[in-house]
Order: sequence, then C-alpha cells, then structure tokens
Amino acid sequence: MPQRIPLSQLLPLYPAGHLIDHRYEVQRSIGAGAYAQVYLAKDLLDKNKPFYAIKALPSCVNNAKQRGLQRSEIGLHGRVTSHPHIIRLEKVLRSQDQFLTTHMVLEYGCHGDLFTAITEKHLYTNQRDMIRHAFLQLIAAVQHCHRLGVYHRDLKSENILVFDAGWTVKIADFGLATTDVISKDYGCGSTFYFSPECQGDFDTTRQGYLTAPNDVWSLGIILINLVTGRNPWHCASLRDPTFRMYLMNPDILISMLPISTPLHCILKRVLAIDPLKRMTLDELDSAIRHCQFFTDVDEITARSHYTGLPSPPISPNHPHFPPLLPVLPPPLAFLPANDLQPPFSYCTLDSTSHEDLLQDLAALKV
Repeated sequence: MPQRIPLSQLLPLYPAGHLIDHRYEVQRSIGAGAYAQVYLAKDLLDKNKPFYAIKALPSCVNNAKQRGLQRSEIGLHGRVTSHPHIIRLEKVLRSQDQFLTTHMVLEYGCHGDLFTAITEKHLYTNQRDMIRHAFLQLIAAVQHCHRLGVYHRDLKSENILVFDAGWTVKIADFGLATTDVISKDYGCGSTFYFSPECQGDFDTTRQGYLTAPNDVWSLGIILINLVTGRNPWHCASLRDPTFRMYLMNPDILISMLPISTPLHCILKRVLAIDPLKRMTLDELDSAIRHCQFFTDVDEITARSHYTGLPSPPISPNHPHFPPLLPVLPPPLAFLPANDLQPPFSYCTLDSTSHEDLLQDLAALKV
C-alpha cells in the first residue's frame, strides 16, 4: 500500500506574521487535515472584517483525482455561499511560490464549532428555544444546497460553526459535497453521522444511494446531539450492536435517550431505514416548528404543571445530566459473520404520513 505523503511535504507551514497575497497576515494555525491546513489570518486592508479563516490546499499537480476534488469543493461551496447559514467563501487565491498553494479565504467562526458548543460549553443544555432556532437554520441551509443541486455528505457537529452565543449556526467544509443525486461513494462522510445506505450494508446490488436522504439522516443525528449531547450509536451499521437494537425496535430510542415523546415521533421518521420513507426537509422543518418539547424533562415538567402534580427533581447524578457526546454508544462490537442479517426488512417498518405526524404532535401538546 502506498504511504501517504506528509502534509508538511505538500504544503508550507506558515509562521505567525506570514503574509498571504500581501494582505492576509497569519495569526496562528487553527486546524489541519490530511490534505489541508487552516489558519486564522488578519486582513490588513479591510478593518470592517479583520479576521478570516484561510484554508490552504496543496497543488496536487501530479494527482488528477485530488485536483478534481479541490475544484469540486471550491466550485460547490461557491455555488451555495450566499446563504446566511453557510460559511461564506470570500475568494480563492493561488500562491506563486514553489508550492503553488491554493488558499480559500473563508468567513471566520470565532466561537468555534457546534461540537465544542455542545460538549464543552453546554450552550444548548435545556435550551429548547435555542435548539429549535439553530436547527431550523441548519434545515434552511441544507434546503438551499439541495435546491441548487449540492449534497453535503459530511454534515456533522464539527462542520457547523457557532455565532451569537449559539443562536446562529453556519455549515462549513464542502470537501465531500457532490452534485450526484445517486452516489456510489460508499463510506463517504463521518462514522457517527452517515446513513446506513451510505455504508452499503443494505445495498447488495451496489446501485448507489440517494444523497438527499443521506443528508437528512445526518441532520437527525445532529438533532440528537443538540438535544441530548449524545450520539445514539457509533455507526449505523449491522456491526454496531446498538444500531442493531434500533433496527429490531425503533422505539428503543426513547428508552436510551432523554427525549420527549414528540421528538421521538420525529426521529423515527428522520432515521427511517428506508431512505424513500425518510422525512423530507420541508416535513422536518414543519415538524420541528410544531414540536413543543424536545427533552423528557421538559415534557414531564410541563405535564406535571398541567395536572397539578409535582415534577421529579433533577439530580446532578442523573444519567442525562450533564450531556456529553462520548457517553453513547458503547464500544463498537463486531458480531459473528453468520449474525449480520437483522430480522427486519424495509416493508416491515411502518411509515407514518406527515399529516398523521402533525396530528400526533398536536395531540401531545398540553
């Protein structure tokens, strides 16, 4: 197997004070990936927008595939960048040194990503209105992308930047985005967030998976992150024991996560195994607007108030407090080869209509 060339051999590592395009002064490195380095840089010419994130991409002169991926990322991000809840791509620069580095000048998210906001800052803990407000922004951003024929394929908490103390969120990183309505790039995305069909477990004919429902699935996992601070499973794969339990009984979600009954109804449709029965983005937007409670504590408290009964106290030792993403799932376990087929099929899973779901949500309100 060929060895991956170290990033340091593909890209220059800029020290603080280095100038990009004689205008952007590097402050520090704020991130690195397999084929990119991200810097915080100060714009010396525009005092109104002093700071940007600059993503440095290697030349890839001798790698046609990687060069194509770079062009795709830049082109697709540029296509959707006008939306208020997508990180702006301001401009693209090409260095004239021996590295021929491509620089994407991006809007800077000074408050970090959604993962940090959830796990370290706890911005969304028991913040029902903020969760609704932020998640509706994400839906709107993904709707914008899909209308323009762009499918993100790597929606996750780490790829969402936070502004205004959590009230504003913006989608970033279009490195895996595609215009393909049906894709055969199995395993494209991040383990916790991609759909079961994206991994190919349910596609024995290898005809490809629908990219729009794949994005909807990822949004469902992000919604669970926001509300509970957890991931429901390590991977939506037949090899994951927690996910296999969900396949056998989708109602297990409400027993293993601190979610309300209305949210449970929504999640079962967002995380429908059959992508054709999965909620559309329009339906998800409507359902979130109609969902009165997201957590079980909110629901119990409201119903206790309605009935005049005292609500149970919340102990600091309660398993649902404080939320941390790593709590669930259990360690990934690999099952025997002869035990990989779950006892279900698409046709055995009921698909509640959107109208029925909205009626159910209305009936659940106190």
